[in-house]
Amino acid sequence: MVRSGMTKSTWNGLLAGGGLLATWLAVNPNTTTPPASNVAATTHASAVRDVTADDLNAQAEKLTEHLGSVAQRPTGRNPFRFGRSTPTKAPAAAAVAPIAVPAAPQPVQPSLSLSGIATDNGKHTAIITGDGQLYIVKEGDPVAGRYHVATVDSEAVTLRDDAGAETRLSLH
Repeated sequence: MVRSGMTKSTWNGLLAGGGLLATWLAVNPNTTTPPASNVAATTHASAVRDVTADDLNAQAEKLTEHLGSVAQRPTGRNPFRFGRSTPTKAPAAAAVAPIAVPAAPQPVQPSLSLSGIATDNGKHTAIITGDGQLYIVKEGDPVAGRYHVATVDSEAVTLRDDAGAETRLSLH
């Protein structure tokens, strides 16, 4: 390297500046547009018609009329399954299925069980489990939000619901 009065830091600065200039020229896109493209843009802009709310309302009315005239058929498509859908058969128009009369509701038995009974000075306390809960109750206490303890004896517990129906739980 020939010394011509420049220091090493000056050479480094010129080299870095030249690299930055070369990078900028390589990365910066050409922002000038040819004159022919401006003419095409102005012709296209003049060909576009302004759409008004009345035009949109007229198109919406046409679509609504068209939908009313098209017969809808049931689809066998399940949006939660991939693959081909199985075609569904249209129900026969002449066959009318009879309406099933629901049976009288059966009282729901509690999923409660008597786990144990404790006695303290002649008073019984019942330990009832069910629905992931543990209830330690005496006579009159609520159980599972819909029962009240009617009686607690040494072998069983009687629960009474809001309607007055009683259920007896006995030790196993």
